[in-house]
Amino acid sequence: MAYTAGRNAATDLTSLGLNVNFMPIVDVLTNPNNPGLPDRTFGSDPTLVTNMGRAYLKGLTDGGVIGCLKHFPGLGSASIDPHFSLPQMNRSLATLNQVDFVPYRTLINEGIVPMVMVTHILNPQLDPTLPTSLSPYVVTKLLRQQLNFNGVIISDTLWMGGISNTYSLAQAAVLAVKAGTDLLLGPRGLSDTQNMIFGLHQAVMSGQISMGQINTSVQRILEMKLHYKVLTYDKAMQLIDNGE
Repeated sequence: MAYTAGRNAATDLTSLGLNVNFMPIVDVLTNPNNPGLPDRTFGSDPTLVTNMGRAYLKGLTDGGVIGCLKHFPGLGSASIDPHFSLPQMNRSLATLNQVDFVPYRTLINEGIVPMVMVTHILNPQLDPTLPTSLSPYVVTKLLRQQLNFNGVIISDTLWMGGISNTYSLAQAAVLAVKAGTDLLLGPRGLSDTQNMIFGLHQAVMSGQISMGQINTSVQRILEMKLHYKVLTYDKAMQLIDNGE
């Protein structure tokens, strides 16, 4: 059923000209009173969540749509919805490794995950000051290095209250990229987009963000697009030449 749901979603999306689905949700539901998540998760057993997530992701992939595991490092124990404010979750790395990281670790090791979305949580055991989506420790140290994820890392939406109550879009964009994020969700309309790009440009010009890091992210994104035939090789090379 999970595979069929993913395959059907891919059919619907491709018929609309869309090539990405920010699914499956692989949060392991450890708080039954979690706002907004109980109807969206596969359950409270990490193995079940992993198996259902795998099946749904394969359905998307077989239908030619790029899937995305979310919400890293795990929203299952939250008591607040990050759309409105920043959930505070005091969860040890040992617990995360035993429960929340299981779907990510398993499916990343299987080499079938094109993209992972990092969400907004304040977990003092991971980073005492920065939300997970803006934390180099969470994005680079845990997801990129400890879980060996080599695909595209995307932020959860930066206008959500969990971030926008504290940071402007430009500030959040710069911090997310500095943390190791490749793609940013957030701008709504031209003005937001211009503000974020201006903030990122300033950060590159001032040396806060290196061009090497930008180029590495662009390469990951282009490789994903090539793999899913969103771009031809010639078009990708043309974009790289123009960028240089």
